[in-house]
Amino acid sequence: MYGTKARIGLLVPSANTIAEEEFNALKPDGVSVHAARMFITNPTVENLARMADDTESATEMIATARPSIIAFVCTTGSLLGGIGWDEKLINRIEKIAEVPATTTATAVIRVFRTLGLSKIAIGTPYNGELNSMEADFFRNSGIEVLDIKGLDLSTEEMHQLPLETVMELAREVDTPKAEAVFLSCTNLKALPVVGQLEKELNKYVFSSNIATFWDVMRLLGLKEEIKGLGKLLQSIHSPNR
Repeated sequence: MYGTKARIGLLVPSANTIAEEEFNALKPDGVSVHAARMFITNPTVENLARMADDTESATEMIATARPSIIAFVCTTGSLLGGIGWDEKLINRIEKIAEVPATTTATAVIRVFRTLGLSKIAIGTPYNGELNSMEADFFRNSGIEVLDIKGLDLSTEEMHQLPLETVMELAREVDTPKAEAVFLSCTNLKALPVVGQLEKELNKYVFSSNIATFWDVMRLLGLKEEIKGLGKLLQSIHSPNR
């Protein structure tokens, strides 16, 4: 039955059409996914800051569905204020909903640390300003960003982005010294191609949605084995196991 094991609550940018689809594609039997939206049009620093103001109201709405956990599912939105911004968001959410919370930025850092990754390449759909902000956040978190490349897309262009373009972005940003390629943005469709990219590039490849889902499942204490969608998802263990 729906949600008998857990209910995942998502706080999603209103223009995002990918995160819910990919979470629903990944969720195991007995886990349901429910979302509340925070208003945003195109991703800019100013728009992301205004979107963050919706955190409390969106949390109040999703809390009525009695989720087991809540994830703030936006990469740049969860690192907007630099180091510690994601923890502040988590505290804001948990204070209202009284359930565990995470953010995409939090999840990505946990992936890097769990896998022992310190040198990465990043592909994004963002403009230069957002790329610089993201690179600074990861560098200040102790991660060496060897290269970052953005496509400078509008929200409408993100919706229509072909998977082959996502693959080309990963190939272009990859460098021999990079231990992983991170495809950033929860509105970037990447789930269908990460397995193929890992075989081609011979390293970890994962996306914002994959990292966030991985973290959510671990925090829920649910062990899952998801094959064919990248090494990160092949074995998910809770932090206490």
